[in-house]
Amino acid sequence: MPADIDCKEVFMTKRWIPVGEEVFLELQKHAEPLVDDADSVLRRLLRLDPAVQRSKVPTLEEAYSSTGLSNRPAGREGKDASRPRRGRARRTDSDRAPKGSLLPEGEYVLPLLETLEELGGSAPMSKVVELLELKLDSKLTDTDRKALSSGKVRWKNRVQFVRLGLIKEGYMAKEAPRGIWEITNAGRDRLVEESRRSQ
Repeated sequence: MPADIDCKEVFMTKRWIPVGEEVFLELQKHAEPLVDDADSVLRRLLRLDPAVQRSKVPTLEEAYSSTGLSNRPAGREGKDASRPRRGRARRTDSDRAPKGSLLPEGEYVLPLLETLEELGGSAPMSKVVELLELKLDSKLTDTDRKALSSGKVRWKNRVQFVRLGLIKEGYMAKEAPRGIWEITNAGRDRLVEESRRSQ
């Protein structure tokens, strides 16, 4: 990029702000897993129209075109753009769940830890999810059971985010082999503690 072009002029429609761990975790609670980004969650919480912002943000190509730059950084646009893009699917209106129509993520925590303990402490993800579905069967809503535009079942996506939260809190093992979910000693302690509370 030429030295006389201010990066802010090119990318002025995007702002990057650092957030603390507590704020990030709160945003996660309000996010639709594998659908929302931080911007869409904040727009929803601030009651802003999501369609307005999306329509105003130019693509990288448009941003460079508006400045007359030809030597934009190499990236997706500089490669074979005809190849399908990998990664998460674009959200559609049908992916947005009405407020209160989903089982809260907090309701997944103890059943997930209990399932891992019942399976001997660790098991393949598919086995854990299969048994977890039996535990949550009476609690999952029709909306939880619907498929997203990606083809994945909504509640199964949500349990992936619950797992990430439990890893951050130290209740599930971060270093477990790929595809294996594992409870930690801290996770077992939490189960004991919750069992005492319920007595």
